[in-house]
Amino acid sequence: FACHPQLATFRIEDGELCEVNLEDYHQEKPMSMHHPPHSGAVIRTEIVEANGLTVSDAAKVLGVSRQALSGLLNGRVDLTGEMAVRIEKAFGPKLETLMGMQSAYNIFQIRHSSQKINVRRFRSVQPLAPAQ
Repeated sequence: FACHPQLATFRIEDGELCEVNLEDYHQEKPMSMHHPPHSGAVIRTEIVEANGLTVSDAAKVLGVSRQALSGLLNGRVDLTGEMAVRIEKAFGPKLETLMGMQSAYNIFQIRHSSQKINVRRFRSVQPLAPAQ
């Protein structure tokens, strides 16, 4: 099982986040990856600020507390499925796109801190039973 670096690309049309793509890429010499933004940073600029809303106004539109939305927009908490549905219903970007952004961010974070996780590969010590 090999680990492959991921490249995240975002497509924004008319101020709306339309698509997030994750792609494996391979190169002979290492290339530094760009750090994908936290979903909250994109939501802040492309939805809240683009619509001229304050955090309080956007929270009212979404039916959440100002504190809950502020935590997301400032990258203190991750985007949840429920919040993504609220954003999709209120502003249009698809749930899958929003969650893809959060996933790209999470994958980047764990890939760059995975050396701290000390787990050995499992190897079965019992032979497989013959097929009958």
